[in-house]
Amino acid sequence: NYVRQWSLHTGTAAEFMASSLKRKRFAREIETNLYRIAQEALNNIHKHANAKSVEVMLEKRDDLIVLIIQDDGR
Repeated sequence: NYVRQWSLHTGTAAEFMASSLKRKRFAREIETNLYRIAQEALNNIHKHANAKSVEVMLEKRDDLIVLIIQDDGR
């Protein structure tokens, strides 16, 4: 939801992908940290990268949670 709202607010196309997780929940502190990291990264992209599109990917790899935020900006 945050990625969609950010995209509407900034006018930058953004896509969130987490299909392998299918509504999986993590501990509250993990979810909060992931949210804050994504929030800061997206705000930095908006302020500094002049990107036209952004991809936010959340994956679980074995015992790891991987958050990848990629843009086409500078």
